[in-house]
Amino acid sequence: MPTFYNHNFLFTAGFFVRAIVYIVIFAIYTALIAIGLTLSGKYGLPFTTGSLFLDRVIFFSALASPLIFVEWRIRVNRKKLGLSLYKNISDDLLHLELNKTSSDKKDLNYWFELKEKGAISDDEYQVKKKELL
Repeated sequence: MPTFYNHNFLFTAGFFVRAIVYIVIFAIYTALIAIGLTLSGKYGLPFTTGSLFLDRVIFFSALASPLIFVEWRIRVNRKKLGLSLYKNISDDLLHLELNKTSSDKKDLNYWFELKEKGAISDDEYQVKKKELL
């Protein structure tokens, strides 16, 4: 079963860069929702508890929860792969893939699959089989 390494920007970036991205996204969401709430003045707030503090906590929690979930998933995946939680790991991911690729070539099934796909001939497969066994 092949191992998939996530190479998207947030997964490979260090914690400081991720924190800046989260702050920018949070600020944009907050601004858009605040503009939307001010433009639709006839409807009022979608939720009111009577306490301004509690309303703000609910509002900011609703905005921050997707970002908290993304950071949690990044940390879980990094721990699963044995990588650092805080530094940029793009080089580490490339080394993991390189090690995975080089170890596949020592497996007889790798060469058998190439033979089945027609990428190598039967004679080449037999030579590799003798080398590996």
